[in-house]
Amino acid sequence: MQAKKTIKRLARYAETSFASLCARGGALCHESQEDENGWDYLVELPEDESPGPADSAPPGKQAFVQVKSSRNARLSCGIKLSNALKAARSPDPWFVVLMVDAAPQPKIYAVHIWAKEMEGWLKAGRKASIEKEAVHRCRMTVTFTEADLHTDDLVEWMQETIATAAPDYAPAKKAIYETVGYEDGYGSGELSFIADGIEEMFDELLGLGTGLPVSKFTFTPSRFGLSDTVPAVDLTAGTVQISPHAAGDCELRIRGPKSNASISVPGKIFGLGMPWLPAEQQRLRVSAPGFEIVWSNEGESKFTASLHSEARVPLDEIYNFSTIMTWLGAGAIDVQVWFRNRRVLGGTLETDGNRKGTDWIKVREIVETLRGLQPKTDPTLTVSVAEIGRSTRDLYLMHQVTCPSEMCLDFEPLPGHSYDFEKLLYYATADAGELTAYALVEREVLRWADASVGWRKVEFGAPIIRESWLVGNADEAQRRLVSEDYDYHLAQMQKAGKVVGLRDIAAFVRFFPKAESALQTPVQLDP
Repeated sequence: MQAKKTIKRLARYAETSFASLCARGGALCHESQEDENGWDYLVELPEDESPGPADSAPPGKQAFVQVKSSRNARLSCGIKLSNALKAARSPDPWFVVLMVDAAPQPKIYAVHIWAKEMEGWLKAGRKASIEKEAVHRCRMTVTFTEADLHTDDLVEWMQETIATAAPDYAPAKKAIYETVGYEDGYGSGELSFIADGIEEMFDELLGLGTGLPVSKFTFTPSRFGLSDTVPAVDLTAGTVQISPHAAGDCELRIRGPKSNASISVPGKIFGLGMPWLPAEQQRLRVSAPGFEIVWSNEGESKFTASLHSEARVPLDEIYNFSTIMTWLGAGAIDVQVWFRNRRVLGGTLETDGNRKGTDWIKVREIVETLRGLQPKTDPTLTVSVAEIGRSTRDLYLMHQVTCPSEMCLDFEPLPGHSYDFEKLLYYATADAGELTAYALVEREVLRWADASVGWRKVEFGAPIIRESWLVGNADEAQRRLVSEDYDYHLAQMQKAGKVVGLRDIAAFVRFFPKAESALQTPVQLDP
């Protein structure tokens, strides 16, 4: 029996054999020219067949490979920690290939560097840094099993391994690199701050404070349970801001002193996050657009209503706020907090005094009119209370001439003119901030009567809205629709009966000062 010949230069034989295996599998193999790279070969794997056009075919895959060799039966090899860390940090696939000199021919084993290997190597790298060891002097052991034998299918196995590791390989590997070892947090810290009392501390924890002065703050990074030897942050002065996370969504149900229907306002509910506190010290914060409520078990709760005058918000928020402020002006209101379909809190709220300022009744009337111009609520249409205030004259006139009430007109007849029309048509427009509102209104004549000497009176029924819209940033084409709609409807109505068209009701009213003074009521809108 002939003895097996020993491969004299096994390391080089392993490298050239690997290149031959790649060629046999259809892969391009590029040898490293520098020993510092951490890899021996860059392998361009065969491109997958794409059924689509060539210009949209996916890019080919590549992998870095380190080739090792061994003469003994122990299936393991060592690599420098510096090279192992390069493999763990790289978004590209990395493999370690081991050639074992065996009879009748050498065997090829291979492992893919993925989550398990990355975790071990990154942890070793962190430990070396803490202990101030040079990573190029540390060695890591790569262990193989018979399941890693790929003498006959190396290239095909590499392709399949990359494809099955993750649908999107590079981001998945990057995510492992950035998150592994941080399961218990990113480090530890020590914070000392100064508070004037427990109530100030509670306000901060509920997200209602303005910050607490810091006397000491340190933060020491940690990964894999291994902390740095010195803090990364070490401060003796500053301010800490606490941003709490809500326990969940809630619903405020508010009912006025003389109202049958309640208003529903969406909100967030917050707790102190200190279950060990005595029940009498527990606090709950309910935050909703325009309102803050802090419920206390040991005394009176605090209620704050505030809507920044220049803040643009959806019409529903202004409507809810103005309604509740109107109710508060009339007495105590009933408030319930619903959380996960259960009522968790309930009580009554009242103001600590009559605050003079914005006429919220008028604001509510204006906003209710604007909401009624839309077939459905559009939260992207926003306006501020201040913008409503600056456009009060047009907005409140629009409310008055479109609200569901009768209207009366006194006039002095012109000689030789007959006044026997049956209907009236006009339109109203108003701008507030970026919003433009429009309504085309028809009214039927109810009755004629004599007024003062030489004057006549005509009374009209409730308005019939023939066309309306509320839009943001209206362009010229949108604004032309105002006159076009009016002209079209007037022409159609005049075919069926006698109709008087006033066109722009605001221009008509302001042409007659007495009419304007009779319609308009000043609206005070303070910030």
